[in-house]
Amino acid sequence: MKYTIGQMAEIFNISTQTLRYYDSIKLFSPMGREENNYRYYLQEQIHDLRSILFLKEIGVSLKDIIKYKENKNLNNLYEILSAKNKNVEDEMRELERLNKILKEKIFQIEQCFLSEENSEVKIKFIEQRNLYLVKKNFSYLELRREIENLIYKMYQDMKSYKDLKVENLGTVINRENLLSRNLDLYNGIFMLQDNKVAHKTVKVEAGEFACIYHKGNYKDIKKSYLKILDYVKRENLKIGDFSMEVADIDIKLSSDPNNFITEIQIPIISK
Repeated sequence: MKYTIGQMAEIFNISTQTLRYYDSIKLFSPMGREENNYRYYLQEQIHDLRSILFLKEIGVSLKDIIKYKENKNLNNLYEILSAKNKNVEDEMRELERLNKILKEKIFQIEQCFLSEENSEVKIKFIEQRNLYLVKKNFSYLELRREIENLIYKMYQDMKSYKDLKVENLGTVINRENLLSRNLDLYNGIFMLQDNKVAHKTVKVEAGEFACIYHKGNYKDIKKSYLKILDYVKRENLKIGDFSMEVADIDIKLSSDPNNFITEIQIPIISK
């Protein structure tokens, strides 16, 4: 039995243009030719097209399908499917990472709609994190310059360490300045990293943190620090070595300082 290009396209619910393209790249071509030079497909070619469309459906490139057709056996099929499976698993991990980022960012934006009265101190358990940290003493007035310095330094290090990421940045205030309430003095600046990034980073152990969201300009953040420190004192809690001030929504995502969202996190040491 023989099939025209239109009949073959109808059987597999694809376009005749697709079949003509497959012919042009020597992937799947009509094998029969009538006296009038009109070309047609043979019945046994149906299984070849089934194979091509299956591999294409699971994401195998046409280039790799052509190579497979040249040596169509189980060993080659196993290698192709194994390689594709690894690619899919890598893509799934990346999609999971992006999904987590999206959910976190959506939640952070939702905090922007909270009234100041709803932004209360909460004790939260936070998983281990790694920080690309630059330890340096500077004042609030020098913050913009230090952010620029941090980003420049990171991009230089990223030439050697490709898995470093420029994502949420933040600052630290050491325990001494927290207790003395010198809240305009920072002792370091950082960029949050994935836990898998070990080089050039400092580990922050998992544990409980006293946290509060600050909505608005950084110049007013001292009132949120005072609120969280008063809570810590009132509850007779012992704090760790330094606080983390994480910029969830900053100038990178909003041009209006009134919509900036910063989370202050102070580690709590178990009694």
